[in-house]
Amino acid sequence: MPTGYTAQVADGTITTLKDYALKCARAFGALASLRDTPLSEPLVERLEPDPYYKEDMVESMADLKNFKSLNDKELQVLHKQEYSNDIDSYEKRLKKTQEEQDRYKRMLREVNEYVALSSDHIALKEFMKSQLEDSIKYDSYKPSKPKLQGFEEWKQDRMRALEQKVDYSSKAYNKELERTSKNNLWLQQLRTSLE
Repeated sequence: MPTGYTAQVADGTITTLKDYALKCARAFGALASLRDTPLSEPLVERLEPDPYYKEDMVESMADLKNFKSLNDKELQVLHKQEYSNDIDSYEKRLKKTQEEQDRYKRMLREVNEYVALSSDHIALKEFMKSQLEDSIKYDSYKPSKPKLQGFEEWKQDRMRALEQKVDYSSKAYNKELERTSKNNLWLQQLRTSLE
C-alpha cells in the first residue's frame, strides 16, 4: 500500500529520483515547517523566516518605546490599571479553582456512593476515586493576592521587563534568521546533489 510519499511513484506521476527526493525532504528538520503542506504542492525554492519572530520583536520594541514616551502622570494611571487587572485575574482564578474543587468533591461523593455490581467494577470505582482525589490534592492552586507595588519600583520593574522582552525577542528573531539560512543552504545542497 503506498504512503503519502510513495503514492505518486506508484501511480507513475513521479518518475525521477529528484522529484521523489524533494517530496521526501519535507520529512526532515530543515523543511519541518513544510511538513503540514499538502504533498501535492511543489516544494518551495527558498524558505522564509517565520514572520512571528519579527512581529514579536517589532511589537516588543514598540511597547518599550511607548512606555518610555509616557509621563509620570500617564504611568501612574497605567500602574493603577495593571493592579486593577491583576486583582480581577486573581479573583477569577480563585472563583475558577473553587468551582473546580466543588465539582471534584461532588463527583467524589457520587463515586463513594456508587455500588459496584461485580468485582470487576470495584477496580473501576477505585480508579475513579483515586483520579478525583489526586485532582483535589494537586489541582487546588490558590494564587497569592496581588500587592500594590510602589510606583517607582513598579516603573523600574516594568521598564526592565520591557527591555528584557526586546532583548529576548531580538535574539529569537536572529536565531530564526540563522535557522532559515542554514535550512536554505541544506535545501540548495540537496537540489545541487540531485542535478
